[in-house]
Amino acid sequence: MTDPISTHLPVEGDPPPFLLPILEAGAAAPSSHNSQPWLFRVTKAGAIEVHADISRGLPVVDPDDRELVISCGAALQNMRVALRAAGWTDEIEIVADLKGTGHLATLTPGAKHTPTERETALAGAIELRRTVRSRFEPEVPPFPLVERLLESVEEEASWLRVIADVDREELAVLVGAGDRTQMQLKSFRRELAAWMRPNHSKRQDGMPGFTMGFGELMSAIGPVVVRTFDLGKSQAARDEELVLHSPLLLVLGTTRDDPTSWMHAGMALERVLLELAAEGWFASFLNQAVEVGLLRGDLATLVGEPRGFPQIVLRVGRATPGKAPPRRDVDDMLIEE
Repeated sequence: MTDPISTHLPVEGDPPPFLLPILEAGAAAPSSHNSQPWLFRVTKAGAIEVHADISRGLPVVDPDDRELVISCGAALQNMRVALRAAGWTDEIEIVADLKGTGHLATLTPGAKHTPTERETALAGAIELRRTVRSRFEPEVPPFPLVERLLESVEEEASWLRVIADVDREELAVLVGAGDRTQMQLKSFRRELAAWMRPNHSKRQDGMPGFTMGFGELMSAIGPVVVRTFDLGKSQAARDEELVLHSPLLLVLGTTRDDPTSWMHAGMALERVLLELAAEGWFASFLNQAVEVGLLRGDLATLVGEPRGFPQIVLRVGRATPGKAPPRRDVDDMLIEE
């Protein structure tokens, strides 16, 4: 029986002042195209509900809202980590009502808790985490860190597989094929371009050019170029090169492929990213072979999970992180009572 937070701290306010940093931690999670597709509702008892914001979905690249739910799972994990570091245990209920109310999970603060050193480090990594799209330094993550990642993912009801060096070329082929397939679709290019932003945009979502290494001019004309031209060949060549020269390649997956599993995958993903960032390592996504249905089964076979469901492909390494992408205000993410 937990000792609820409401017996110790006031939960009045919109949101309650104590919960604001927890909500801000959730809002710092990664999401496809930096779409930030989550909504939060704070109950009178001080629990936090996570809801899907379907209006921020990506119907071309993510028609089933799979990646949207994974992003919400990552936001939930951030809030869980921040809550424990603040001195409270947590209880999580996965609801996964994606097609109904959109209610995906509830995080309830529990008893007072003395944070461990690791919990404090993970909470500090929330603001350090970045998606680094540039080429990494050649240094390989140490084996004890990789072991910790494997254990962390298992705790979140998911699996993690390391791509062996002998399988890099095959993964590169799958990623390149995904790039070419996606980029030849005008609808995909239009959707991607719609979330690209000039470097000095005042928008609080989407991808400013600097997150992709673009200067001022390219950040301004980039959306036009992407909408107009099929850049699949050049994009595939670039990503294939990244696969071949990344220090560590990981595939995260689940045994089932439904909203509940996607929430667990999102929690596992964010745990991996925080564990890495806490040690000065960074990651970026190469999800093309998951997003293109015809390639996903080949990827599952490649990692030795022919009956499993790959959800995320990560490349990991050392890099100098750039500026964080913009984030919406928490007030804009709240569902009022």
